[in-house]
Amino acid sequence: MFQTKERKGPGVLPFTIRMGQMLMDIARHPVISNAKYISCLPASWSTLHAIAEVAYPPGVLEDLLERGVINAETTQKGYQALDYGLIAHFTRAIARLVNDFMYKWSPESLAKTLAPHAPSFWNTYDKVYLDELQALILWLTAFHAECVKVYNAAEDKRQREAGWKPGELERLRRRTR
Repeated sequence: MFQTKERKGPGVLPFTIRMGQMLMDIARHPVISNAKYISCLPASWSTLHAIAEVAYPPGVLEDLLERGVINAETTQKGYQALDYGLIAHFTRAIARLVNDFMYKWSPESLAKTLAPHAPSFWNTYDKVYLDELQALILWLTAFHAECVKVYNAAEDKRQREAGWKPGELERLRRRTR
């Protein structure tokens, strides 16, 4: 049924058993197999299989397709370099933190709301939670600093590739403000 080194020709499928398994994984995927996204999907079956292997939170893959982050030109190498599984998970977590807490609650009102429940809600763990909150703040600060460094390095590289001299674009921006 499947092609092997010894078996080729009429009545034999033109791919190996492993490729057949990968194609079935793609066919079973609820988003990739949805006709709505056919024009957004990469042409390569290996790229589609790489996408099908990632367990995206609900709605994330659809969002990546609709925004064109994943599109018909996406290659497997390009997709893997971006590690969308991690990006999707992180993006959802940050969005939830920002939308459910930062924009809905001021630090004061959230603390006042939680504080009366501290003895029963936090019980003996209150010190642990407060220490973890402090650790989260330090981690986010360090993460932000690293993101700024990576962004600035990428921006500098892009400017060099575009033919700009170091600092030229920034000087131009300051003049137009």
